[in-house]
Parts: sequence; structure tokens; C-alpha cells
Amino acid sequence: MTLRPVMLRPVALRRLGVVGPFGVGSDAFLDWWSRGRPPLAGRPASLSEPWLPAELACEVPAWRARAHLPDRKSIKLMTRCVQLGVAAALEAWGPLDDEAPPPDLRGMYTGCGVPADEDWTFREAVNASAVDGRFDMRTFGGPGQDLLNPLWLVKSLTNNVLAFTAKTLDLQGANDNFEAGGAGPLLALGSAVHAVMEGRLEQALAGGSDSLVTVEAMLGLARHGAFEGPEPFVPSQAGAFVRLGPGAPGDFGLLGFCSRIAPLPPDREPSGGPLPGPEVEEALVSASRLAWQMAGGEPGDGLVVRGPRLPRGPGELDLWAPLGDPGAAAGAMLVAAAWALRHVDHRDGPIELAAAGPGGEVVVAILGTLA
Repeated sequence: MTLRPVMLRPVALRRLGVVGPFGVGSDAFLDWWSRGRPPLAGRPASLSEPWLPAELACEVPAWRARAHLPDRKSIKLMTRCVQLGVAAALEAWGPLDDEAPPPDLRGMYTGCGVPADEDWTFREAVNASAVDGRFDMRTFGGPGQDLLNPLWLVKSLTNNVLAFTAKTLDLQGANDNFEAGGAGPLLALGSAVHAVMEGRLEQALAGGSDSLVTVEAMLGLARHGAFEGPEPFVPSQAGAFVRLGPGAPGDFGLLGFCSRIAPLPPDREPSGGPLPGPEVEEALVSASRLAWQMAGGEPGDGLVVRGPRLPRGPGELDLWAPLGDPGAAAGAMLVAAAWALRHVDHRDGPIELAAAGPGGEVVVAILGTLA
């Protein structure tokens, strides 16, 4: 058995892939950014139910999976969320060439949310399981089951973006999938950077995708009061990935990173509701301090971009008013925003990214110029 020595080295962000309400591809995203990030919300086009709790949504315009995914046979196994994630990941990787590292030295780390029944797979089965006007579990377990598409379980796997992308690009190296809401893609970024830093990978993808523009997601958000606040809650959908590789001084990379779990009160369970409790804010302050220590700075030394549903301080960039809330894809869009700040706004200073998940997961990442 051949042992590879552990190599600690800087890691740079090399390429961006992104899909969202601004369009498909990094060019569309950077163009939207350069135009001042105009609002993207409109009437939901992919859902026809008249009783939806959201009057506005941010959707990928005119999305056609067959135009962006090479394996057309696999599209039927992908929800919209997975399609967006795979498309973004393939763009971030770019074309395979002879200089690509061997398969066992290229890997992928993804963040995701809890899968939703995007296609209303259970609607017919649930409606057929009513007895005297009420849902009956025994009927659902018999005749109702016969109406379910046998692919529903495969489509709901949380690591589908990782699996389909790895199959397409022959990624056989280190990998992981973090089901941690908006914090998941930042956890993926930190893990991917460490894998490349230590020499376990030569190239890695990191990011995530999600969609809250689904009937199930909207109903869940409505149950937790997301649409009752003074400002309208606008569900969105997006996917973003970056390709990482060994870096050099002057490159754009990860300077500091910290993840924490905010302890939830005994009387409150993780809900994925619209606003985090004060314990999440306290964990964010602590994580920010530790991440800046790793970066060799202090909180306040750079521009701050926070995920949706988190309070913002004065002067902090608001990405979500024009973009809507893309659920677990929020952490990935934070990384895309940092890329735009670097390559469109030509910001050389550090950028603090902060996100939280529904179970109290908290992550802070500091991106900037490698020394």
C-alpha cells in the first residue's frame, strides 16, 4: 500500500458554477450582480395551486433540464433542486481534460436541506386513501401505495447532487454530504478545503442547491409563520458550486473557518422556521470570533454577508431582498456572492460569510486573498 504524505498547503477557489432566478450560468449571475442586483420576484410560474401562501417567488426562468444536463436518462430521477445542483456543479468543474488529476484525487462536498415532495408525488395516493372524508392510514398502505411512482424514494435521497455529479465526472475521492440547511454548503466548503489542503484531493467541488418553490416547502414555512411577518417572505431556488485546487499567494481562498452547534432550548425542537432564536445569534458571534482568529484578524475587519433569516448589522450586504430565500442553497449563494465581490467589484479585502441551519448549525467562513 502506498501512503501519501500529509501536505498542508493553501487552497484557492478556481471556478464558479451557479443557477438561480437570475438565469443559468455564472455569466448570467455576474451580469445580474453588475447591474446592481435588481429584484427577481414574480408570480410563481411552476405551481398552479390558487391557495399557495406565497404570492411571489423567485424561480429559475424557463428552466429546461435537458438543455443543461448531459445524462438525459437520469433527469427523471432528479427533482428540480437536484437538477439545479448538478448543472451548477458541472459548470464549476468545467471540461475534463488530460491534465485532470486521477479520479481518486478529485472529490466533492455538498450541502442540502430536507427533501420536499416537489412533484406532489403523494397527492393521488393521499386523495385515494380517504375514508368517510378523512385520511386513513390502512387504506394508504394498501390501495394508496399502488398509486405511488416507484421512483419517489430514489428522487428523495439527500445526496443525489453528489451522486449524479460524481458519476458524470468520475469523482472517486473524498466526499461528504451535509444536511444542515443554509449552513450545509459552508460546511461543505470548509471540508473540501481541508481535503485539498491535506493532499487527500487535488481538486474538489463544494456547494449546494435547494428550492423552496414547492407546495410542501411553502406549506411547511406557512405552518411556522414565515408569511406572517411585516416583510413578505419570498421563496426562491438556486444552486452554486466552486471548484477548489492548490493555491498560491495572491489567489482567492479560505482564510478562516468555524462551525458550531447552537444549543436549542429544552422546550423547542428544530423547526426550520423563518427566524432563529437568540441562541443562534450568540453562536454566530462566537464562531465569527474564532474564524477571524484563524484568519489573523478581528471581527469587523471585512465585509459581512449573512444568510437569510439572520439579523443584519448596519452596512452589511443584503443579498436576499432581490434574490429571495433559497433554503439550503443560501450558503452556496453566499460563496457565489463572495466570488462576485472579488471578480466584479474587485474587492481584495476579506469577506465574512455566515449562515445557520434549522437544527442550530452555525458556520462562519472568511474568504480573501491568500498570503
